[in-house]
Amino acid sequence: ERDFYMNAEEAKNYGLIDEIIIKRK
Repeated sequence: ERDFYMNAEEAKNYGLIDEIIIKRK
């Protein structure tokens, strides 16, 4: 469960970063 939770958190962080990069472009 911890691994899945951590992956979910990382996915959220990377998703936010992707949105910021797309907005900058």
